Amino acid sequence: MSETKTREETKREKPAKRGLHGWKAALAVFGCGTLAAFGVFGVIVGLLSMLVNAASSGISGSTQSQQTIPDQVGKPRDSLEPGALNICEDYFNFISDVQIDSFISSDHSDDAEVSGYSEGDEREVSDECRFTVIPQFGSTSLWYLDFNFTAFVYDPGGEEDESAEELFLSESSSAGELFSEVEEGDGGDWAEEVRSFYGAGEDGTSQYFVIARSGSVVYSFMFSGDASGVEGGRVSEFDFSRQVERLGPRIDKMFFDAIPE
Repeated sequence: MSETKTREETKREKPAKRGLHGWKAALAVFGCGTLAAFGVFGVIVGLLSMLVNAASSGISGSTQSQQTIPDQVGKPRDSLEPGALNICEDYFNFISDVQIDSFISSDHSDDAEVSGYSEGDEREVSDECRFTVIPQFGSTSLWYLDFNFTAFVYDPGGEEDESAEELFLSESSSAGELFSEVEEGDGGDWAEEVRSFYGAGEDGTSQYFVIARSGSVVYSFMFSGDASGVEGGRVSEFDFSRQVERLGPRIDKMFFDAIPE
């Protein structure tokens, strides 16, 4: 057998090498290792992120649950400046609980503004006013609103509340005289005492009278329909009462904040 033939047979007997070798193999190994490393790193980062978020949520929730709600109740002032309780002119036009259409009249009185008054004297403040208002409930016609109050600001004998109680009982008992026909309602619960009356006035229009007392202040609302309106001045008790339920608590809080203890 010749030498040439022997070399050819030897070549046929050795299997051909497959796969990557040399620098290609090194590059492939490096690439796969790098990708795997990034994959593991991404998983670790994801887990850490979840843990941090969970911890943050727990801390935040715990903090929120421990927060205290600020006390919204006002505190009465130590004193009341002369003329400072002019509710009709200084207050009604700036509240959203009733929409004033026009200001008709006002009569304000404060003993502290009377000549000769000195600190320590008995002091009463009163006001009565009349408006036309745009109803926020039901009716499409204007309503009339008559508002008045009497505040027993100071009494040398310390009987401010007793004087207010007397006035409240007196005006409540005579409320029926404001109507041609009347029935008493449930009143409300925003003040210490509240009584309401609903019926018809002498001109047949609907009227709703509410009188309230808190401490040394007595105040009242009289809502009535407009006879020239499309409804002929007829308004349901329900619509009147909803308006008073919005306005009454606001006025009561204003008195509480303004009248000294």
